[in-house]
Amino acid sequence: MKLEGRCLCRKIQFEIAGPTASSGHCHCESCRRAHSAAFVTWTSFTADGLHYRSGSELVKQYESSPGIFRSFCFNCGTPLFYKAVEEPETMYVPTAALTTLPDYSPTRHVSFEEKVPWLDIKDTLPKYHSKDQLIG
Repeated sequence: MKLEGRCLCRKIQFEIAGPTASSGHCHCESCRRAHSAAFVTWTSFTADGLHYRSGSELVKQYESSPGIFRSFCFNCGTPLFYKAVEEPETMYVPTAALTTLPDYSPTRHVSFEEKVPWLDIKDTLPKYHSKDQLIG
């Protein structure tokens, strides 16, 4: 399977080869602040499957916390990728940045203890603490 995606201004376009490894909703404060959203839905894939069709020179990266790197479009600010040093073979893309649908839907909530209090989640997906402990 090949996924395609882009930033808001369309200057960065990319494709991801191969199947996705996972998909889930993250409620951690860092993801919420980086995306200005109540939570972020991530799709993970093998890092070497990423190929830029255009705009790779506009991809900027910063270390949001020790060992965590977030990439974004320097032109429009769209958050694009997340990579953790402790998972060198895995990369995450916000599912909303994809223009083709991943091969499966989100399967869990992570960092659920950091969920914003005004969001009422009624789905039946498992809910995990940031330390991978099932909490609901």
